[in-house]
Amino acid sequence: MEDLTIIIPTKERHHFLSRTLEYLEEKNCPYKIIIADNVESGFEYQPNWKLDIDYKSFGNDVGFANKIIAALEAAQSEYVLPLGDDDYVNLELLPELISYLNDNKECVAIDGTEIRVKVGPDNAVTNIFHSQPSINGGSPLARIGAHCRSYWPTFYALHRREVVLNSFKFTTDVAELGYLFQEIGGSILTIAQGKYVNVDDLYMVRQNFHNQSTQTVWWTEVVAQSDFEKVNDFFVLKMLERLAELSIEVDESGLRAALDEFYKPFIFQNRTSKVAPIVKKMLPNSLLNPVRRLFNVAPVKPVEDKKMVLLNSAFYKGVNASISVSPFGKK
Repeated sequence: MEDLTIIIPTKERHHFLSRTLEYLEEKNCPYKIIIADNVESGFEYQPNWKLDIDYKSFGNDVGFANKIIAALEAAQSEYVLPLGDDDYVNLELLPELISYLNDNKECVAIDGTEIRVKVGPDNAVTNIFHSQPSINGGSPLARIGAHCRSYWPTFYALHRREVVLNSFKFTTDVAELGYLFQEIGGSILTIAQGKYVNVDDLYMVRQNFHNQSTQTVWWTEVVAQSDFEKVNDFFVLKMLERLAELSIEVDESGLRAALDEFYKPFIFQNRTSKVAPIVKKMLPNSLLNPVRRLFNVAPVKPVEDKKMVLLNSAFYKGVNASISVSPFGKK
């Protein structure tokens, strides 16, 4: 299908990449896949796979943002979905999300409920739900402010290709500031270009695992550095320049005030997690077991299929009759 391209960045994690591609093969993924790898030796995928894969190998001197830009420029589709090399996306939801973007031109990015899974050393599986509030209205500055007050990066949403390409081009402007500023900068620029929608359906299962974007320095340390004010001035300047290039009017004082809302929890509360609220809720085993199987962890109890509606072998919609509201937003 030419309406969507899945882009998978990876670096020296072919064991995870293989796992994700095997999942996409099993689910008969109909979308083109571009792999952006930093290993010059290449990756050998199974010759019997029916996946439409465009494998691009970059040298280790090519940064994360630049290889994503190259993949975005190579994509011919109107929409793109950046996918972690260790993540599972709910393929059956994607046509619905594409249809929404087709019908709502003011919306630039859309995703849904995310399950984060941590597999412990004893194969115990813990999980949390996360849903970022939709940012549906107001001026570009109003959307930026709402995003900074309840921040979660938009990177793994389904995007209009030109929008996320603009956002990644900005990340190269602030590359010297490090990944954290690149992440929030790209996310802010996405929100500035249009509305973001989060639906109440299961969108993605992600494993909590160190990857190429994992930082040893966190925002609590960044805002405490002696040159933070100077660094922030540079970030604001570059953001305003890129917004002006896109003919998006945002005044400097408003942008600084929005960023201050983002920085404030780290300055005054020493917060070490993301700003956006995370719903910590344990799934019943009947729902969690399909997720356990994704990570080769044995189910705790047999799945009671009579109480479930099977979506596919990896994901379930519906809930146990004893639960009043599904975590996926369905009764």
